[in-house]
Amino acid sequence: MLKSLRKRPMLRPLFIWIPAIVLEIWFQISDYIFYFLFIPLLWLVISFCYSYRSKKQQLLYMHWGMRWTWGALFLSLLFVFAVQRTAFAVQTELRDFSKFDAVSVFFIRQQNQLLQKIDCLPLADEEKSVASTLLIGYKQGLNPQMRKQFSTAGVAHLLAVSGFHVAVVCGCIGGLLGAVTFGRIRKSLKIILTLSFLWLFVGVTGFSTSALRAGWMLTFYLVAQLTDRKTDSYNILAASALFLLFYQPLYLFEIGFQLSYLAVFFILCFQPLWNRLFKVRNPILSFLTGCVCVSVAAQIGTAALVSYYFGYFSVVSLFANLPLTLLSMLLIPVGLFTLLWPAEWIGFEFLQDLTCFLMHTLCDLTLRFSQLSIASFHYRMAPTGVVLFYGCLFLLVYRIRQYRRLGFFINR
Repeated sequence: MLKSLRKRPMLRPLFIWIPAIVLEIWFQISDYIFYFLFIPLLWLVISFCYSYRSKKQQLLYMHWGMRWTWGALFLSLLFVFAVQRTAFAVQTELRDFSKFDAVSVFFIRQQNQLLQKIDCLPLADEEKSVASTLLIGYKQGLNPQMRKQFSTAGVAHLLAVSGFHVAVVCGCIGGLLGAVTFGRIRKSLKIILTLSFLWLFVGVTGFSTSALRAGWMLTFYLVAQLTDRKTDSYNILAASALFLLFYQPLYLFEIGFQLSYLAVFFILCFQPLWNRLFKVRNPILSFLTGCVCVSVAAQIGTAALVSYYFGYFSVVSLFANLPLTLLSMLLIPVGLFTLLWPAEWIGFEFLQDLTCFLMHTLCDLTLRFSQLSIASFHYRMAPTGVVLFYGCLFLLVYRIRQYRRLGFFINR
């Protein structure tokens, strides 16, 4: 555990920041928070006096005893700052980046222009609402019946701009930049252009929590690539969570934030095991098995929370996710190209027809999966059950990381 914390430094402040938010929201400890500094400050004074009296030269951080003292003081200061930041967020009721008028007006204007182009597509009203939600994150016009169909089929995550959408867009952008420049463009310029288009897409989709999480994760990863630094997925995930909670601590209590980070965490946990169990050399089959792994891991990681919040569990999601996800991977870039492609240019009609065909197919498959008699069952898990479920799941993850073989209780 200590080795993992040293390897992933962003986990340490996150483990302090989250309890501080919870304590402030539940118990309003901000009025008494400075009492938490009394013990570490007293210990710092005692340690300093002892070091000075014993005439030790290393009075500061390099001394072993003082390292722990300074560390405790830093964590106490971080805890106090997190509590005060949460209290300020509650008082001012900050919500999202739309509070900044200049940014809000710009991206709302761009989103409205794209909505007008979606309205011109030869689609039914329900399909237009799905297209608006899937492509640019506009949920206001989404039909409740369509939302229920996607939820019953277990693919409601497709209607929320998340890491999947951001990864597809960034993959297409990276592929286009590589294809257009034929490798002659510098690596730094390519990364900067990718980041620029990435945040334009996140802005147009309304700066949702899941999109922000994916945006910051990819930003940290690309910046690490730009500076030739090693990356760690868990550290990047923790850094994005810490950054979002620093900006808005109340994100911690949003369902989207919780589901998004739980899904990504368990994907990172189970994917290495899956790759060891199913070694596929064929690149196409490897890609398909990887999609199945992501779907299964995300479904397992979010099952208890979905049951607690929504009172149901989708049975067909394991079967519906693969075809609908693959279809969405094609629909998202094609649909965005259709919206950005001028109507006067050659090829617009082909892109429009292809977008409509893919949207028809997506909605039709979702309807068929949702109409199955065993599509879902209703069960609302109690808070105690949620805690026990994730306690057992984290214990399983720990055993998986400790042992390599399928027999988790066989030592290395």
